[in-house]
Amino acid sequence: MAIKSKQSAPAQQSTSYSNTKRRGAPACIDSRAVERYEDGMRVEYNLPKAVRGRYAGMFSSKMVRAVVLDEDVAKAYPTSKSVNRALRAYQKLQSEKLLRRRKAG
Repeated sequence: MAIKSKQSAPAQQSTSYSNTKRRGAPACIDSRAVERYEDGMRVEYNLPKAVRGRYAGMFSSKMVRAVVLDEDVAKAYPTSKSVNRALRAYQKLQSEKLLRRRKAG
């Protein structure tokens, strides 16, 4: 990518850069001359060592679930460790109960 010389933002920009003027920002910030690549990306946004999806594997490799607990349950089980321990104990009881039914029937 070739670098264009410093220029002020063009009056009519492409749709992807149409919202550069920020609300409440001083006029000097919006109207200053900035160095841009030919595609319109600012030079300071050049990320040559960036890796796409670097941390995505963390979430797909583990079963991560967000569950909202009712207030009374959250007081009884304040940490994820305590919730997991209680659920595992319940799961064990249920599987033992199922085994007893199969043996009896």
